Amino acid sequence: MMTTWSGTAPQALERIDRRQEQLDRLRPWPAAAAERLWDGLLPAWIAGSVAMDGNRMTLEDIAQFLSDEGIFAQYTLREHLEVLNHRQAIAQVRRLAGAKRPIRAADVRRLHALLMAGIDDALAGRYRRYTDEERAAGGTIADLMREWELWMAGSAQALHPVERAVVAHHRVLRIQPFLDGNGVTARLVMNLSLLKDGYLPAVLRPEQRHNYRQALYQADQGDYRPLVQLALEALERVQSMYLLALEP
Repeated sequence: MMTTWSGTAPQALERIDRRQEQLDRLRPWPAAAAERLWDGLLPAWIAGSVAMDGNRMTLEDIAQFLSDEGIFAQYTLREHLEVLNHRQAIAQVRRLAGAKRPIRAADVRRLHALLMAGIDDALAGRYRRYTDEERAAGGTIADLMREWELWMAGSAQALHPVERAVVAHHRVLRIQPFLDGNGVTARLVMNLSLLKDGYLPAVLRPEQRHNYRQALYQADQGDYRPLVQLALEALERVQSMYLLALEP
């Protein structure tokens, strides 16, 4: 059986592409319906991503918080800020997705700055200092992110868009460009890449935290199949939601 770059069965990627083609045939989507779908997606998107890094806010509480911004006593100020900041960063992702250029390292820094606003303003959008070991290896964080940017605009374009988004996010995590907030930033990069390629975002679920971390570990060992599969399943759920709402 033929396989793709990641070793994922091509049928899985083809199924995603067919569903995306179904959605594309329905364009232009009714503006009001599209906005309702996007707004309805945000709580789940935010809940799934922040949970991966230990934020305890539930989907239901996040949805309520975003609607009226009431404060929940059982959560920390940081947990509240992570949710609000993520909403702002997603809005930036949406703007960047419309830009007619590849994703840049500066975009990653901008997303990080939005995510860390009010949490650690001194470090928001700033690369961490590199270690003596990294210096001895001949690269700074800026150098590594520049290489990442060149890869995104170059050889990454040979990958299937879902594989490209997954690997782009994993490479940011391997670089660890910031002292804090690398995970949530990298997951936004993954969805920015998907949106730029005309796909919907891959929305993880909070209960997938263990599977996600295990898949990252396997990607660290060179096996990207579990991480790609998680992204495919997350993307397919969103596609299904949109098709259900938009098909006549």
